[in-house]
Amino acid sequence: MNISLEKESQILNAVSKILLLGILSPLFFSACVSFNPVGEPNSLDILREALILSPSALEQPSERQSGRRQYALAIVYEYGLHGATPDRRHADELKRQALAPHGTRPITQYFQGVNGKPGRTALVYVSNFDLTESEALTNDLCASALENGRDNQANYESCLGEGSFKWLKQLWAQAV
Repeated sequence: MNISLEKESQILNAVSKILLLGILSPLFFSACVSFNPVGEPNSLDILREALILSPSALEQPSERQSGRRQYALAIVYEYGLHGATPDRRHADELKRQALAPHGTRPITQYFQGVNGKPGRTALVYVSNFDLTESEALTNDLCASALENGRDNQANYESCLGEGSFKWLKQLWAQAV
């Protein structure tokens, strides 16, 4: 079997492209799957809790994620869910408290030396937050879309997709 040099070069080029594609495609695919520009993957859990749990259950003290529970309770009072009397002022106060820092935690920070002196490490205390402002905004936009109730693209996008909107809309109808 005599294969011309040009044909052999074409075959090697095709094989190298296939190998490169086989190596890089999982990397590109994993980057697409893990990137979520709108918010956290579970960013509507706060709204889901507000629609499922009663106000008394949300008011129960919780060591973990107390800010998230406060924000869910604020949504309940803002829209009068589960028979609660709508109270915008109380809802705004709960939202403010939920977005405030809840304690601090120490981290080690390295400071580089200056003028030939050695560097050093120091403890730096940073604030803990139970939820981010983007999560809060995502939940507020979706709650507003659910109150609107119309099936349209803007409302779907507010709730991170059509399926999510329709599922939460059923929960909203039960909670109102």
